[in-house]
Amino acid sequence: AERLAGMRPGTVLVNTARPDLIDEQAVAQALADGILAGYAADTLDGDTAASASPLLAPELAARVIVTPHLGAQTTQAVDNMGRMSLDDAIAVLRGDAPAHPVTR
Repeated sequence: AERLAGMRPGTVLVNTARPDLIDEQAVAQALADGILAGYAADTLDGDTAASASPLLAPELAARVIVTPHLGAQTTQAVDNMGRMSLDDAIAVLRGDAPAHPVTR
């Protein structure tokens, strides 16, 4: 909320990273207060039921865009993900380290 309050009025905030980087309640309040002109994201916080998100309030609908976590679902992105996965699988089978290891 503090960082949002320091933004220039009329700012449009776009989150193309992870939903947990954003405090949805604080963003909704910044939109209602006119600090933010708009908000766009690839998905909402997974800990909140989508219908309960404050960002989906009817009074904010004209200034909020949320996709169902499909922002990276272009033909090129899907092809690249498949190619990277295959390259890593081949590297592991050869005894090499994968270029994109899963760390979780």
